Amino acid sequence: MQRAKPRSVYPCVMVLLSSLMLLCLLLPSWAWAGQKLSGKVTFVSGDATVWRDATAHSLAAADPIHEGDRLTTGADGFVHLRMVDGALLSLRSDSAITIAHYRYTPDQPDASRVNLTLHHGVVRSISGEIGARSREHFRLETPIAAIGIRGTDFSILSLDEVSRLSLARGGVVMAPLSSECRRGGVGPCDSSGAVELFDTQRNMLLETRLGDRAAQLTRDGITPDELRPPHPAESTLSPIETAMPHQEGVQLLTGDSLPGSRNYEEALEQANRYMEQTGLIAEAVERGNAASEIQPRDQGRVAQPTILWGRWSEFVDDETREVARLLHGDHQPRRYPTVNSVFGMVENSLHRPQLPDAGKAYFDLNRYEAYVKRGEQLETASISHPGLVVDFEQQRFAARLDVHADSLPGAIPVVGGGKLTQDGYLLSDSQSPSQLAGVLGNAAAEAGLLFEYQIEPGVDAVGATHWVLEHD
Repeated sequence: MQRAKPRSVYPCVMVLLSSLMLLCLLLPSWAWAGQKLSGKVTFVSGDATVWRDATAHSLAAADPIHEGDRLTTGADGFVHLRMVDGALLSLRSDSAITIAHYRYTPDQPDASRVNLTLHHGVVRSISGEIGARSREHFRLETPIAAIGIRGTDFSILSLDEVSRLSLARGGVVMAPLSSECRRGGVGPCDSSGAVELFDTQRNMLLETRLGDRAAQLTRDGITPDELRPPHPAESTLSPIETAMPHQEGVQLLTGDSLPGSRNYEEALEQANRYMEQTGLIAEAVERGNAASEIQPRDQGRVAQPTILWGRWSEFVDDETREVARLLHGDHQPRRYPTVNSVFGMVENSLHRPQLPDAGKAYFDLNRYEAYVKRGEQLETASISHPGLVVDFEQQRFAARLDVHADSLPGAIPVVGGGKLTQDGYLLSDSQSPSQLAGVLGNAAAEAGLLFEYQIEPGVDAVGATHWVLEHD
């Protein structure tokens, strides 16, 4: 019988080589290093770098992340990662983490391994499949502590003398690194210094201090969100509200609103219809009518305001403050109450004011920063007709101001109202034309309010305002 003639493998080899060459061209040159994929970058803002094989590269969305990578962020930097098991990591500003091990073997859960090292700063970790099926093989370490999980959403800060953790969901166990809990392992340490924290233990933090023989539960100390606040995009990482139990003010609260308008005329009609209401909004409109002229950007009514704001890094120029630098550039503890697409608002005080039980408060505009936003382009705007009224008995507020910009056919009223929370937050409701969010500070003698109103798709009136209590 005649043997079949062997077929040449040359065409197959050429196809394979061609495919590999194409893949090399599509990947960043620094990514083609043969390491096993651990995850990928889903979001980057500001200064963010990956160190790989002793070489630094700027990070971009969709970049691969491998075992051994060290990620760092600058003062304005934020990085979000989606790991191979579906877990999520959010590295905050001025932070550094190493992905020492991240191996996911869904068919062999016992072979999965995770070891992360947070060198300094803050990271938030939301567990994936490894946390659900192989939690005994997950560990996050700092220079002084080891953290294991029980299926978890937690944030941890690492400073020279303390590692402190806040928990949103699930459970964690922390132990100081020691002869009983050695660096580089996987899973929680079952040592004499290990302490657990579960989400049923409200208002608690878990920390290890340098030199301590055991972790401890506490209600004291700055939280991870206070030290390195999250970027607004972090709210999309999980349906869980970004709120740490230690400080209810650290909630990144935002108001609700009606759907945005389709054009300027519709926006104007919607705002005017809302201002025809009686009650609190009518009082805010009346106050605005008494201040119909264009307002100075800073009237200097308060020498040292307790409520400040900065812009996100993509909107910062040489003359403005960036949120991250404002929050911890001078190491002064500050609360981070609310955000919108351009601004983050902060308070100098970490304590909530005691609010009156009855009566109304009328506020005068003291300072503002306003724009018409088109994509990432900001056009400077001015404000007239400002009015803000707070009803403590009804726990409601209403606000009105007009935004003026050269590109608009005329002024656009930014109006709305909503609830006053027991902690002093101002949040617009679903019937408000504009999205408003703010806070009362300095014993309710000051108010900060962020606003955002869609004039038409892709065009928004956006701003930050500071108000002071009217004095007779």
